[in-house]
Amino acid sequence: MVPDPLPDRNVFIRTDQFSFVREGIPALVFKFGFAKNTPEFDIEHDWRASRYHAPSDDLKQPMLKEEAMKLDAVCRRTGQTDRGC
Repeated sequence: MVPDPLPDRNVFIRTDQFSFVREGIPALVFKFGFAKNTPEFDIEHDWRASRYHAPSDDLKQPMLKEEAMKLDAVCRRTGQTDRGC
């Protein structure tokens, strides 16, 4: 986990989860993120600006399948009630 590299964008309050939080219901947001001023950050930033929710945002794009699987595992473990912790 890292702090939001672009806090001025107020990304969390624009998520679907924010409606729950506003009503006092805890909600989490999971997403890929990269440290600011890195090549990875620039790639994601450009992708969000030019392809995210655009017609070119399709399954033909390159993706980091192993990293997506890691994020999926974190989300799954977080949602489990019996994690053995």
